[in-house]
Amino acid sequence: MKNNIQKIIKKAILILVCFIISIISNMFTVGAVEDDTFCEDCITPASNQYIELRGTEIVDVDGNGKQLIMELWGHNLTFKRI
Repeated sequence: MKNNIQKIIKKAILILVCFIISIISNMFTVGAVEDDTFCEDCITPASNQYIELRGTEIVDVDGNGKQLIMELWGHNLTFKRI
């Protein structure tokens, strides 16, 4: 009986901690802003600048089915910082 009550208390504490963490993380989430007034050094990409995700190879993995190998290609990109 005492063991069951301890399990219930542990589950309740775990659920409470997860709830508190989710509330805190939602408080610091930044939504999308339509204008760039908050960003003084933002760069608007040109029409010839883009990122492309390519699927290059499908590999059979032992016991797990298939795996897709992908490559991320950047075209005419310059970086100020990463």
